[in-house]
Amino acid sequence: MTKKLSLILVSAFAINAFAQSDISLKYGLTSLENEDSMEFKNSTFMIDGTYDLGYAIKPRLELNYISVDDEDRWGGVSSLMQIVLNGQYEVNDIGYGISPYLFGGLGYESVSDGTKVFDSLPFFQAG
Repeated sequence: MTKKLSLILVSAFAINAFAQSDISLKYGLTSLENEDSMEFKNSTFMIDGTYDLGYAIKPRLELNYISVDDEDRWGGVSSLMQIVLNGQYEVNDIGYGISPYLFGGLGYESVSDGTKVFDSLPFFQAG
């Protein structure tokens, strides 16, 4: 896990080297439940960066590491690693330093020790 977090931090500094870029480091909890309930108990470390090319839609690169806390339940899977390339559209500042944005893109999820429960696959996201 230390190597993966180091890769995320090195990537953050490399992205930040660009003058017209934004970087975010985040920590959160993820739920792997989809049907009956949501249990937010899987630690998630995220880094994302955008680069302003002068167009309305900015490219946004995301790296996410999700630690799976119950390996027995999920078929021996211990972690998920995601890389995502999004387009981000920022709405004008609505005041109080708040700037909403929309994004969408394609990604790939790499599953450690993939099984029939989880497997490494491409995915689409929007928000």
